[in-house]
Amino acid sequence: MESTTDSLPLLTDTNERFRRIRELGSGTYGRVLLALDRDLQQRCALKILPKSTTKYRDFQREYNYSLLLSPHRSIISTYEDRCYQTADAFVIVQEFAPLGDLFESIPPQRGLPEKAVKTIMKQVASALEFMHDKGLVKSIFDCNEKNHLEI
Repeated sequence: MESTTDSLPLLTDTNERFRRIRELGSGTYGRVLLALDRDLQQRCALKILPKSTTKYRDFQREYNYSLLLSPHRSIISTYEDRCYQTADAFVIVQEFAPLGDLFESIPPQRGLPEKAVKTIMKQVASALEFMHDKGLVKSIFDCNEKNHLEI
């Protein structure tokens, strides 16, 4: 991706390409919407980063890291060549996770069964190893002789 916004496709009306269904979340850096890609007839998540608070360089970094991590099965996929800009925002199109995030699936005051925790931890460890192999995670996790995790 080039270093100017000129190379980024401009969507004058996001409703032409996407039908917004609902907001999935929002935070300091932007918001995420569930949408239907009208061209592909596919549900997706639109990560919307306002230009007023996001430098193009930061958007570019977010998009490139997301693409780099997309091949891992436990990390949300970002679709290549499906990033846009509007007059006031940068938009990244990503895979929609219909079950939501991990936090939403943990019953309050009960937690998760041990078997589910083990499965999730294997997925997290695999994703961390993948990120480490890509040079994005610098800490190395080691298990000592008592099988305790040391960071």
